[in-house]
Amino acid sequence: MAAQDSAFTKFWKLGYKNLVPVVPPDAQVSPASSLAKRPGARGKAVGIKGRDGLWRGYDWLRAEPATEQDLSSWAAMGAGVGIRTGQGIVALDIDTLDEATAQRAEDLAHAVFGTSAAPVRFGRWPKRLLVLRVTEPVPYQRIEFQGADGKNERIELLSDERQFVADGIHATTGKPYAWRAGDVTPLADVPLVTQAQIDAYFAALAAQLPAAVRAEHKTAADRGNINQETLTGDIEHVRNAVAALPNNSKLFPAYDDYIRIGAAIKGATQNDPAAGLDLFLSWALRWEDGANSPEVAAADFRRIKPPYELGARYLYDMAAMHSGGTYTGAEAWFQPIEDADDPFSVAERANQASSVTSTNTKTYKFLSFAEAGALALKDGAKPLIKGLLDQGAMTILYGESNVGKTFVAMDIAFHIALGKPYAGLRVTQQPVVYVAAEGGSGVRKRIAALIEHYGQGVTSAPLLVLTTPVNLLKEDADLKPLIAAMQAMEPKPGLIVLDTLSRVLAGGDENSSTDMGALVKHFDILRSALGAHLLAVHHTGKDRARGARGHSLLRAATDTEIEVADNVIGVTKQRDLDKSFESGFTLAPVVLGMDADGDPVSSCVVQLCSVSETVAVQGRMTPSEIIVMNTLDAMVVAGGPYAGGVPVKDLLAQIEKDGVSDMNGEQLRNYLRSMEGKALVHRPGRGLWAVRRQGQHVHFVEENDNIMSENPVNSGSEKEGQLPNRKTASVESGNANLPNVFD
Repeated sequence: MAAQDSAFTKFWKLGYKNLVPVVPPDAQVSPASSLAKRPGARGKAVGIKGRDGLWRGYDWLRAEPATEQDLSSWAAMGAGVGIRTGQGIVALDIDTLDEATAQRAEDLAHAVFGTSAAPVRFGRWPKRLLVLRVTEPVPYQRIEFQGADGKNERIELLSDERQFVADGIHATTGKPYAWRAGDVTPLADVPLVTQAQIDAYFAALAAQLPAAVRAEHKTAADRGNINQETLTGDIEHVRNAVAALPNNSKLFPAYDDYIRIGAAIKGATQNDPAAGLDLFLSWALRWEDGANSPEVAAADFRRIKPPYELGARYLYDMAAMHSGGTYTGAEAWFQPIEDADDPFSVAERANQASSVTSTNTKTYKFLSFAEAGALALKDGAKPLIKGLLDQGAMTILYGESNVGKTFVAMDIAFHIALGKPYAGLRVTQQPVVYVAAEGGSGVRKRIAALIEHYGQGVTSAPLLVLTTPVNLLKEDADLKPLIAAMQAMEPKPGLIVLDTLSRVLAGGDENSSTDMGALVKHFDILRSALGAHLLAVHHTGKDRARGARGHSLLRAATDTEIEVADNVIGVTKQRDLDKSFESGFTLAPVVLGMDADGDPVSSCVVQLCSVSETVAVQGRMTPSEIIVMNTLDAMVVAGGPYAGGVPVKDLLAQIEKDGVSDMNGEQLRNYLRSMEGKALVHRPGRGLWAVRRQGQHVHFVEENDNIMSENPVNSGSEKEGQLPNRKTASVESGNANLPNVFD
């Protein structure tokens, strides 16, 4: 095919000069090429055809810009046309097989960018790619989310050091790629977008997609702000870490994962490049699932350019996590500490003291079998909640959305701050810091509900709240100032609650060993520096049976794991304690006052009960059922003739007397039968009704100058046999005035 007749020439004439050859999907690949180890790369990857008729990888990132002679040669090979992004061109790759999601993502792009004229390329429907122009370099970024079939999908912005197929045969469909309106737009007519518009698009997209996780790669300019010297490490320490780090497809499934290790080695060995190359080759050639070519690996390593983002620290962490215990990183990390006031030094000193490996010369004392057993009762961990939580440990409290886990976390924190027994378990009183990283409005209402429920006497509880976002993923973000702020407290907190883990992960990937490993390490630094227990509120994954979502590193590092589900609080993991803790709970509504429109402002408090009593939840009752429950419980608690149950006619008479509803007898019977089905009430005798969870979850509200204050029954203010003087807030049929009881 002549150059002037080729697809390469067509794109060249339209202004797309940064062209690369793409390996066709039916290509015969050289066994020595890296392409042979990535069969899925054919039809997508850049490569060229040799004289032997076999295709090989092509070092397109280092190659000189294409010439018209190159176009002729590539066309003769039968290569597909790839367009390299960067240098003014980016591409929005909408990689989802859900048609509605793909269309919504495209429509959002047009709305945010104003780019209805952007060229759109199709491969495997409904996936699509939009070509855009930029006036300044922008970083690669992506959003990963849960697709309609439960699988992970992504939408990404391709920028520097990436390319996309513009013309060729799709490897899956076997059909040609196509452009909307039949052809691609000349580059000069492609719409321009700005970095601000791109950021706005991905922010809006993250808010719309299910289980969305946003990631961004640093540009060279960003990496230039990193002190490169801090990435380097002692060559022997780096060598030991690389030697201990496995190389297999399970840990490093993609080419980017493999290159990331090379980048870390290059950053760590900047002062000795030859040693760095040797280390990378030694690791690359240990691939357990195939054979890497030394020439290809060396070429891959050479393509990694400064400034670097990763270095020795990353290698130490990865080796410690994946070496199966053969590498601890102690020799690299436990160096003499110069700044005794640095909270990171405090944490590392604590870790050093407990480590079995140290560079310092010291004497070790070993205990005999009998001595170790004799000390069992003397050296036990100090309880925070005896039998449930230990001081200085780490807990993950998790559950699905809208199950009340934030209410449970706040309730636990409240009991620890006051030193009140929790579920009948002894509590060691400790100051608490509650980091409400998801926003302050909800947590403020929950605290107001606790004060309303327990009385003004609890306002002195040593529980401090932080209502601003916190980034604990990156060590140079908020970790150090957060520790410094808490170390300045007197007394220092004994419990730190992080609500939620995903928010303090600050856009990191929960399923990434790198991001989750960094977060777990920073959790350890945080609790070691303060000597505090750390409790993080988290979510379940797509499969609830598999527990808290995210990489397994989190569960491995957790001492106690508590699941909140189906109105039951239960322990699913205990490192050193009995795993048998389980309690039912309900969420009792508390009306805090009225808003500007005269509507009640409400929240809830947690009330523990037996597991058998959790079939129904107060927040799921209808407004009329709440009225029936309030009245019935008050009549039974008041004693007298109703100790054994309340007849329907007497219950109806009391409701009419209170003036809280105009329901008739038949309606009341229907409500009672519905409540019986929810296990809220039962029949202790013929024609009699009583509350199944008497005195455990029902509270009355008293009207006083339009402020609704909760007044528990049996407070001592009523005479025996006399019903409390009460009025409920006006509740119409339906759920409009019911409090939102879930987090």
